Amino acid sequence: MLIEGRDYFVAVWCFPNYASDMFVVQNPDGTFTLNLNSRFTREQLLKNVPHEFRHMVLNHFQCEKCIADIEREAG
Repeated sequence: MLIEGRDYFVAVWCFPNYASDMFVVQNPDGTFTLNLNSRFTREQLLKNVPHEFRHMVLNHFQCEKCIADIEREAG
């Protein structure tokens, strides 16, 4: 999967639990890192990747909206 106009990395590691399947962070250089929890199957992860990509595309890391609004926008 690609996002045009965004540079990102993907890291897969074993989170301490199943509380989250993935999360994305913006790095100091403006790139992003999508962190995937290896406790989940590939199919489970692929189902939710588009949601995290929408956070990147919508630039949710630079906005002051409440989390509920941000999550609603990301779908």
